[in-house]
Amino acid sequence: MNNNQNSLVVKLKGDSTISVTTLIKTLESYKKITEQTSLIASEGNYNTEIKVSAFKEGSFEINFTIVTEIIASIFSVDSIDYTKKLTETIILMFSLYKMLKGKKASSEEIRQIIINNPTFITDNPNQIVNIYQNQAVRNGIREAVQSAKEDTSVTGITLSSDGCETVEITHDEFEELSATQDIKETQTNRISIDHNALLTIVSLSFNKGDIWKFSYHNTKIPIKLSDDNLHKAIENGMTFKKGDALKVELEITSKWDEEKKIYYDDKYKILRIIDTIHSPTQQKIF
Repeated sequence: MNNNQNSLVVKLKGDSTISVTTLIKTLESYKKITEQTSLIASEGNYNTEIKVSAFKEGSFEINFTIVTEIIASIFSVDSIDYTKKLTETIILMFSLYKMLKGKKASSEEIRQIIINNPTFITDNPNQIVNIYQNQAVRNGIREAVQSAKEDTSVTGITLSSDGCETVEITHDEFEELSATQDIKETQTNRISIDHNALLTIVSLSFNKGDIWKFSYHNTKIPIKLSDDNLHKAIENGMTFKKGDALKVELEITSKWDEEKKIYYDDKYKILRIIDTIHSPTQQKIF
């Protein structure tokens, strides 16, 4: 296993002292935010822990060292970058939370904020959407603001890391951003569309209602032949055999796992067949 680390600096503005209760609640909140963000971002492929450096004089500054450990036996270049991206994502979550005033937002609303804000640099906007829409992440941020609000010596919060835009939450924003409007919110199914999915046929049957199996990103997925678009293609004379591939628009329905606090892909539906890629046919020698 391989460890990588990156620093996230959280500064509670005001006096150089805070109450023990504020410190404990602050540490618990950032631990929750980091672990939940990492769980969604890595799909469970990394273990994550937070370490705290010695406190500095002046405004109360907490230097978190975020340590990730990839669950794999082979060293991966991706694991080097992951901890830095995780830290950037946590800061981005606070920035989104501040802009949206702590409220739940639609996928499209979040994407528009990312597109229109030049400081929001990400190579995976869908992942950012999924993390922000996670109730546990937003509640963790709310609790971090709430703990600062309850300590009269704290006048603001800043989050920073090397290469990231600093996020500041002022004392005037504490009240609104610590509101509990969505703490009882329940997770719902999520639907996404892969507009250029490649499905390789693993097994097939031409009896209506039977299950076809496809390989999608090296994962076997089932799709019923009763799926209108697949069935119509066959009725219109399109031929298929094992090993052929279909380029399609694929609708993916993801369900929420309350125990693991993560979405998992549950159902797949072909919306449109774009192209068929036939596997090579072995030529007869004689």
